[in-house]
Amino acid sequence: MENWLKFLIASACCVVIAGGAYFAWSEYQAHAYLTEARALESQRVLAERAREDNARKDLVRAPCLKDLDNLRAYDIYENPGVPWSAEFLSIQVHGCLATGILNDDDVASVMHRLKDGL
Repeated sequence: MENWLKFLIASACCVVIAGGAYFAWSEYQAHAYLTEARALESQRVLAERAREDNARKDLVRAPCLKDLDNLRAYDIYENPGVPWSAEFLSIQVHGCLATGILNDDDVASVMHRLKDGL
């Protein structure tokens, strides 16, 4: 009679250990899934913010590009129909360069044409 009781206790221990292992594995998988989901969500949010930042930069960049185009028209064609002076446009474009809205590549085509420089 003692052998079947030992077997019953050993079996109960095995069932408890297996149940604990199953529970631990389930919790680990749930944690791994949530961690991956959070990482994907943060990547999505960062990508969305980058798109919004690019849209904002484009809104700020548009007037600078317009000034640069007006400066090209004024300088290349010496068009008296352009309502701004070359000096004013040069100051505007220089401000856009100084703040990083425009880069050197944007104005490289104009730099050699300007007599006063930027």
